[in-house]
Amino acid sequence: MPSYPPKKNVAFTITLPILDADGDLVAGGASLTTVVAGADGTGLLPAFAAGPTPTDEGEGFYSIALTQAQMNFDRVAGVLKTTTSGAKNTPFVIYTSVAQVDDLVRATTPANTLDVNATGGVEVGTFQAGAITAAAFGVGAIDATAIATDAIGSAELSSAAANKIADQTLRRTYANARASADGDAVNFRSLLGAIGKLVNKWSISGSTLTITQEDDVTSTAPGGTQAITVTVGADPITALDTT
Repeated sequence: MPSYPPKKNVAFTITLPILDADGDLVAGGASLTTVVAGADGTGLLPAFAAGPTPTDEGEGFYSIALTQAQMNFDRVAGVLKTTTSGAKNTPFVIYTSVAQVDDLVRATTPANTLDVNATGGVEVGTFQAGAITAAAFGVGAIDATAIATDAIGSAELSSAAANKIADQTLRRTYANARASADGDAVNFRSLLGAIGKLVNKWSISGSTLTITQEDDVTSTAPGGTQAITVTVGADPITALDTT
């Protein structure tokens, strides 16, 4: 079944009736001919030229196989003619398009199309390299409500992609994570606080252990302090308690 609308610069066959003055179908039309003209945009149609010879489909219907060249216009007009007595000529107008419905949604997934699955869901086909970037999405376009539970699993995320996410996470600096507006409010009792204790400056004063931020001075969250408990005769430090 041909897709809709007829595609520009692609051969197309149109089927038309021939009627008489009473509106009855005229079967077996004699000396069948056509004239065809085409125009782009809002331009006027040029002079009509002889078109394809129609094929009698029977019962008063006739098909006209328009060529690629004859269809290479935004608007194609023509007339189906016969010399049968009492029969009326049949005019037609075709408005073409550079894309069809089949080019946008198909059961298979060629490049730059959408794939409709068995339940009616629309799945993304193939995008050109660089088509999806940070700038392609507006602020807040993708949030927790936009992605269903389990929408992204091992089948949707390749190992290479997962490794890139992991590498970005592991290599992200403490300073960038601390300054980010994303996630919960900064807190020493967090993974960021734990990382700070491993990589940032810490010092002991009396019974207090102080962990600073990346500037080696500021001790507010995600920096923090821990109370030191000392047991005489045992190891010098026997407990650390986050304050």
